[in-house]
Amino acid sequence: MNKFVFVIILSLLVTSCGGGSSDSSQSETTALIPKIELLNSDIIAGDRIQLSGAKSEGSGSLSYLWQLTSKPSDSQVSILNDTSQGIEFIADVSGEYELMLTVNANNRSQSTSLTVNVAVNEPPVINIEYSDRLTSIIAGETVSLNAQQSNDPEQHELSYLWQFLSQPESSNQSSTTNDYLDFNPLVRGDYSIQLSITDGYNTATLVLDYKAVETRSLLVPNANSNLSAKEQVEAVFGEGSLDLPETHDAEHFAITTDSDIGDHFSFTLHLEQDGDRAIPIEQTDRQRSEIKTYANSPEQLTCEQGEAMSVFWQFKTDDIGLSYSFSHLFQIKGEADHPLLTFTARRVSNENNALRILHSEQDTVLAEIDWDLVKQRWLDARIDFSCQNDGYLKVVIADTSNQQELVSLDISEIDMWQDIALDKLGFKFGLYRRVKLYADDELFREGLSSLIDKVYVGTIRIETH
Repeated sequence: MNKFVFVIILSLLVTSCGGGSSDSSQSETTALIPKIELLNSDIIAGDRIQLSGAKSEGSGSLSYLWQLTSKPSDSQVSILNDTSQGIEFIADVSGEYELMLTVNANNRSQSTSLTVNVAVNEPPVINIEYSDRLTSIIAGETVSLNAQQSNDPEQHELSYLWQFLSQPESSNQSSTTNDYLDFNPLVRGDYSIQLSITDGYNTATLVLDYKAVETRSLLVPNANSNLSAKEQVEAVFGEGSLDLPETHDAEHFAITTDSDIGDHFSFTLHLEQDGDRAIPIEQTDRQRSEIKTYANSPEQLTCEQGEAMSVFWQFKTDDIGLSYSFSHLFQIKGEADHPLLTFTARRVSNENNALRILHSEQDTVLAEIDWDLVKQRWLDARIDFSCQNDGYLKVVIADTSNQQELVSLDISEIDMWQDIALDKLGFKFGLYRRVKLYADDELFREGLSSLIDKVYVGTIRIETH
């Protein structure tokens, strides 16, 4: 009995005094928290992405493991098992890059991820200052093209390359890496120049086409000039280059201005009063208010056999009266009675009027535009041709406001010469029309109901190739 009690007391003493320190006195383990810090912001394609794991938390020595777990499909970036505390790489394309950081300490590991959004790297913006806005250059003269005002939206440094994509066979224009180009073509012909500007990531390009010509003449109407409209024309086209009604004392030719193209020539015909130059209306079937280049004009304004030329101008008409007879707005004509090429407005049916491009004495219709697309709007016109029997002809007419092409002709072989000895082909701009069937008729042609009709012509440029 006594032995039994003694054993129980001894067991209680051991239980109450043994076991060492309690759980509260054991060392606490610090939490392991991986943290990713993005060291730069507003990242665009081509920039460096800089990441740091230095702010990760944990006891003991930390080790790091970086992995790229997602990237844009066209990216070439590769990061695999990088053990640095921080990493950086170039984001080669725009899009989302997802990175995972795993931090290890005391045989434990924790991971976290961060998605970096990379914006699109916009290409450089090309801005060229031109010493001459025309696309033709007289061979031997210099045009300066200055790209120094070009810029990069992300402010990257720009580099430049001017290349000649094409040039005449005997020309030796070379590439340059300056931010400007002084273009001096010595050989006549076509030149195609490409400017490439790069920010190191994207490249912007611009192609400029030029033609080096033998001569270039400009007739530019100027409402503020001390010279009259007639004097301005004759200063360029030569004395006698105006054909106006002379028997009716009214204004037939002037310089006016509008908000679309600025200063321009205005041609006016009065149906019941105007005759043909010095012939009164009672004795003629036609009227004209035109400017022209002709045999007495400077030689660079007329085309001799074998030459090639280009003519550029702008024109516009009011809603003028049209009959089944001709109303020429432009002519190429030599000494022959009939013009070689015309832009002719006329009635083509009881319901419709049109502008037709007519060729030769047969008045072959090369193109036709509905008159509603022509009247009361400015049009840009260009003609390229060679003065020979087996010549070529190109014609473009476009709406000035939006450059929509209404006509685009390219005829590689066409008779562009009238076989008259010592002839020269000249150009006529304005309005020349037939108003009666016969000179002594008292009635005007059907459709000619407007008492005053006006046609307008802007700057005229004539080039010899």
